[in-house]
Amino acid sequence: MLSQYLLDRAVVLGRSGGRSRKAIIWRAYAALNKVIGAKQMVRFDVLGHDMLLPAGSGLPSVKSRHPGYSHNLGRIARAVAGKYAGSWAIDIGANTGDTAVVIYQYSRMSILCIEASEYYYSICKRNTEGLGETLVVKAVVDDKSGRRAGTFVEENGGGRIVDGSSGTIESMGLPDILASHSEVGSVRLIKVDTEGYDGRILSGAASWLQEHCPALFWECQPVSDRDCGGPGYGLFDLLLSCGYGYFLFYANTGEYLTSCDKSSLSVAEDLFHFFANRNGHPPQYMDICALAKADQDVFLAIRNGELSQYGKQ
Repeated sequence: MLSQYLLDRAVVLGRSGGRSRKAIIWRAYAALNKVIGAKQMVRFDVLGHDMLLPAGSGLPSVKSRHPGYSHNLGRIARAVAGKYAGSWAIDIGANTGDTAVVIYQYSRMSILCIEASEYYYSICKRNTEGLGETLVVKAVVDDKSGRRAGTFVEENGGGRIVDGSSGTIESMGLPDILASHSEVGSVRLIKVDTEGYDGRILSGAASWLQEHCPALFWECQPVSDRDCGGPGYGLFDLLLSCGYGYFLFYANTGEYLTSCDKSSLSVAEDLFHFFANRNGHPPQYMDICALAKADQDVFLAIRNGELSQYGKQ
């Protein structure tokens, strides 16, 4: 298949050279796939796991240009699983299942994948086969369950909700999803990547989070959060009230930035406002990991590991 050949060549060529060379290679690959057909399926290896991706997926390009992409989540999962053996992770906005693969390969955790798009749901089911105990559910996750005006559209390698349209969407809050899946055991890690709805989803699950206090890992894009009616910086205050006390911050490409506890939360405020004013194309954002006050040992293990990882670069 031509798309597979082009991907394989791009991967090989992208192994050498600087950023400019890699950018040219992957721009050429993307342009050719627009002509050939971006939804043709290609095979791509993620940590030794064979995956099927749409030819137009940006994942191979990102992993070529940023080799550490998503490995930070894997290291977090490993630290969490080291303390909470036999626990579950939840992947909200699972897309093709690539982050589920990373979580499993690093930690061997059981995983509940939640994906709103019918198209990506079917791909995720295929790609998570063989990942131990993995459950894939199709659902639109929001701050609460119910019907709302809007339409779910697929674009740019994922999906998003368009508000105010003539359609209606059936959404579910995270606690209601878990209540309908009793096979899911103790949840100790939740990853959220939902195109701006991350803060809404977490704030809507505040009571459940206060009771269980799993580690959280979410995409923080302040501009999208505002556009989606999210809680903004207020999410940090909410998490503190739920029993969280430690935060680690990452560039969206996986590099460790810094960390803080509840006594130095001005670091979080500064970073939030920094990214709130970086609305480029695409907008810049950061990933955040939050840990409960009772998980100081996990926080220190992750932080020390990140500092060691940084020292190796």
